[in-house]
Amino acid sequence: MPLSTHASTLRFIGSLVIGIGIFALVMVITGTHISHDPEVPTLDSSEEARQELAVHAQQIADMSDGNMHSTATEWVSALGGVWVPWPQGAPEGQANPQLPTASYSTLPAALSSFANEALTSSAGPTAVAIGISAYTQSVSSAEKCGTYDLLTVGRALSNDAAVENIEIARQWLEIPASHMQIGQRDLPLARIALLSALLDAQIASGGSDTRPALAPPPSHDPLTDSYDVLTQQLSLAAQQAPATDRQHIASFVCHLYHDYPDAPPIAALPGLVRSSN
Repeated sequence: MPLSTHASTLRFIGSLVIGIGIFALVMVITGTHISHDPEVPTLDSSEEARQELAVHAQQIADMSDGNMHSTATEWVSALGGVWVPWPQGAPEGQANPQLPTASYSTLPAALSSFANEALTSSAGPTAVAIGISAYTQSVSSAEKCGTYDLLTVGRALSNDAAVENIEIARQWLEIPASHMQIGQRDLPLARIALLSALLDAQIASGGSDTRPALAPPPSHDPLTDSYDVLTQQLSLAAQQAPATDRQHIASFVCHLYHDYPDAPPIAALPGLVRSSN
């Protein structure tokens, strides 16, 4: 065979192989099967937990409106959205799995179930932060916040940064309290005393006494800034705490918001994204 004919044959075979490869790649990208039907990917345990939380958050968004709808939508986004194997439609012979429909009779019941699920989830810090927020928003009064063990909460906050931040928040709360009439100070002073007791529990649990003698001035409103720091710090502690301790922290946060009428709204994602208020 002449050399030129041999080279032409090799070029033809090479082009044919490349063409087949490109055709197969296009078929895979467009979802066309060559030798077997596509199957729904199997999710691992952490992804299953994340997907279940996202589905339940979407159910809450669908059954609510106003601020709660916006908050639940933010939860869905933070969890990565509800995963659908084929968003543009399943290929021939397959079908996207049916998502469960809401089975809750009321929004508070949905929030309570969702909060407990998030606080005990294996889906990571995002789920725990959402659980803290959902738990606080699931109840209508302080009596429904549940009980907590202050030493357990203090143990979760026994690092130097937490001691410093809780003290800063405590000092900021003294600013509005100092401008109130004497007969109006009972609740604000009780809240300051609660944080003092929490600081004692933190230090008793091994935290260094890093309390600043004088806190830096707040950036905006001292009450709002104080709650922002408190909730961020408590949520971070819950994210790092054993699952058995998270409920104590969630109850403590819940009481911070429901025991005091002047408390601002809790952020959707405390400890993850700073409040936009």
